[in-house]
Amino acid sequence: MYFEIGDTYHIYNQGNNRRQIFFGDDNYGFFFKKMVYHIKPYGDFVRYCLMPNHFHWLFQVHRLECPPRKFLSNSKNSEKDPIK
Repeated sequence: MYFEIGDTYHIYNQGNNRRQIFFGDDNYGFFFKKMVYHIKPYGDFVRYCLMPNHFHWLFQVHRLECPPRKFLSNSKNSEKDPIK
């Protein structure tokens, strides 16, 4: 997919066969922390909605390049994701 700086996108996904992907408050919290850590550096969440079997993001892009740490997941020098 091609993104443009300054544009706003509706991004969504759902569980396989519309199955539930969030089973409790801790699942929502875990997903929210991951989305902020991994996606927020590229722009702003204008709106988001997390539902039991799917989610929606309205996301405005401010940056396109990927930080080098994203490509070094197996390297000894790579930065580890602090949210687990």
